[in-house]
Amino acid sequence: MRVGCPWRDLPTAFGNWNAVYKRFNDWSRKEKLMGIFNALVVDPDLEWEFIEGVL
Repeated sequence: MRVGCPWRDLPTAFGNWNAVYKRFNDWSRKEKLMGIFNALVVDPDLEWEFIEGVL
């Protein structure tokens, strides 16, 4: 079963799909994404909260 969008199908506006994939994996491995999510929940402003797919 496949879930989500394949990396190769990312819009060209995000840049090279492989670069996005590598950065996502690097940030996941270093727990940078969890740091961002944890910072967002400290004082959430739920009226204007957006999380971009590519950081």
